[in-house]
Amino acid sequence: FGGVYWEVQDLVLQDIERIEVIRGPGATVWGANAVNGVINIITRRSQDTVGTLFTTGGGDQDRMISQFRHGFQVGDDFFMRISAKHRELNEGLGPGHDDWRFGQIGFRADWTPDSGPDSLTFLGQLYDGVQGTFAAAEAIPGPPFVQRRIRDTTLNGGHALARWTHEIDEETSWTVQAYYDRTKRSEIATDFSLDIWDLDFQYQSKPWDDHKVTWGLQFRHYSDNVTETNPFVLSVDDTSKEIRRTGVFIQDEYSLSEDLRVIFGSKFSYNDLSRYEYQPSARAVYSLDETHAVWGAVSKAVRTPSRVADDLMLRQLAVAPFVFAQVTGNDRLQAEDLTAWELGYRAQETESISWDAAVFFNRYDDLIGFVRGPLMAGLPPTFPLTFQDGGRGDTYGFELNSRWNVTECWTLRAWYAFLRLRADGTGQDASLEGSAPRNTVQLMSSWNLTEDVELDVITRYVDSLPARDVESYFDLDVRVGYAVRDNLSLQIVGQNLLDGSRSEFLEKNALPSPSEVRRGVYGQVEWRY
Repeated sequence: FGGVYWEVQDLVLQDIERIEVIRGPGATVWGANAVNGVINIITRRSQDTVGTLFTTGGGDQDRMISQFRHGFQVGDDFFMRISAKHRELNEGLGPGHDDWRFGQIGFRADWTPDSGPDSLTFLGQLYDGVQGTFAAAEAIPGPPFVQRRIRDTTLNGGHALARWTHEIDEETSWTVQAYYDRTKRSEIATDFSLDIWDLDFQYQSKPWDDHKVTWGLQFRHYSDNVTETNPFVLSVDDTSKEIRRTGVFIQDEYSLSEDLRVIFGSKFSYNDLSRYEYQPSARAVYSLDETHAVWGAVSKAVRTPSRVADDLMLRQLAVAPFVFAQVTGNDRLQAEDLTAWELGYRAQETESISWDAAVFFNRYDDLIGFVRGPLMAGLPPTFPLTFQDGGRGDTYGFELNSRWNVTECWTLRAWYAFLRLRADGTGQDASLEGSAPRNTVQLMSSWNLTEDVELDVITRYVDSLPARDVESYFDLDVRVGYAVRDNLSLQIVGQNLLDGSRSEFLEKNALPSPSEVRRGVYGQVEWRY
């Protein structure tokens, strides 16, 4: 469907070094579908996780979260870790039947000799889980034309990665990476599997004193297989399909002076669905002094059509129990285009206070939406909806972000975002325009009360979603941690404390049926050796 199955991207939390949230288009380096931002999760090297870690805990919503990791050294230069995680979640409030059980095992190995230009990384993961699914209004061909159906969605798969980095000198290096991912899911109306093969090459050099050049090549191959378990609800033209994507990118970071840097680049790619695409960007950073800088960027990014939009047929009940809606794919769709303008300012006012601000305007062309055809006779009647490109839209807004280290043991953070979205000609204009919060505010306090006690508090406000009938809300999360000994700690966490339950997003007549997020409390113990 062109997105990410985030529920299966589950890592041992302590293995994560950092999570980069990169605002704005990142298509020049990251490629197609890096349109509105990139979430880059970077895990720790094996040599940074030597020893044993075990955590376990649970509560009313997170019924169980258990993690195990063991890292060790083999020889002088080779480090490895193995890990496992099991998680169980309770149902939300409502008919969703969305309880969840998930387990995964994984490993990472790093060979990094002290002397020598080469380093190798290998990692992999296998997972298996069950996710409850409830269809409140699944279409059937005969009276009463709708049924309520509960089915557990099974999900399993895994991935493997190998990366080789070679340093030629301090300024020049190259990296080659091979990746394989396997996804298999059994949904409420279909079973499918997807295999992805990916090969990347990247070269960095400094051919001239003021230029840092990065270029790369990519090849990716998708292969899927679909089994229609309920073809009246969901079917595809081709039950198996292969899609290839190739690309090349180049980027030059040029220091015009000590205070001014400019970055130019573009990605050129080809895929079997929308053919040739190019995604250029230009960025400049000007340092006013050692603690203040202003930056600006103009970028182009594309979102390529998905397998779903290409040849799907989906039938749902539109107005129970009187009319069916039938969504049909279109194999002539073009990629959605984004042109983004960004301007920002960053400041380090003192050693303890920093802030940044960014404004943006995004123009979207060839948005993929629906074209409605004439009502088709039948019992009940059906109105057809066909995927169609040609829509236009834009978003604009700004973000403010600040950090204040009040003391060595107390840090405050504040974040505010304003967003407006307008769409035209997509066939779902009103739905799009009211599906994003106009105002979002978050405040966070991290305070080490003593050497052994930590207190973290997050409060937030999220504006309403008029098109989804979702009201605005305030909420509060609190975490208290206590270090019993150097290698043993306890924590208790309360989530969504200001509401017993709430809706965060609602898709009418959706499969599966949505549920509300509940208040939750859980405890956890962590042991290291």
